[in-house]
Amino acid sequence: MTPIQRRNPWMVVVGSGLAQTVGHGPLVLSTFGLFLLQITDETGWDRSTVSVAFTVSAVSFAVGTPLAGRLLDRYTLHAVLIPSYLLYTASVASISLVPPSLPVFYLPFLLAASSPAAPSCRSPKRLSAGSTTSGERPSE
Repeated sequence: MTPIQRRNPWMVVVGSGLAQTVGHGPLVLSTFGLFLLQITDETGWDRSTVSVAFTVSAVSFAVGTPLAGRLLDRYTLHAVLIPSYLLYTASVASISLVPPSLPVFYLPFLLAASSPAAPSCRSPKRLSAGSTTSGERPSE
């Protein structure tokens, strides 16, 4: 087993900061109100109908977080985080492309909320134990 290579700790801070600025909270939940009137004007739906997407997103994030925590405890970080980030990116990008159909409109919000649940609940036990991102644990 090779020793863990020392990395610049500030790169971790910068990378984590950038990742959190495009996370589910700042990108989807915090900006939802900014686009609410434009979505209602374009689709003709009332505000309460469009706001259900926010509720779907918040509830699926709350339900997905403990499930993602179990996945992170069971599998390596790469195996969980990479597909999660890819699904999140595709879901957020598809929000602007959905046709004016309510179930199809709610689906990207559901997927975008449940996919970043894994990145938002990194396993403190695994990270504090000094494991590498490939899941290998250092010898004790």
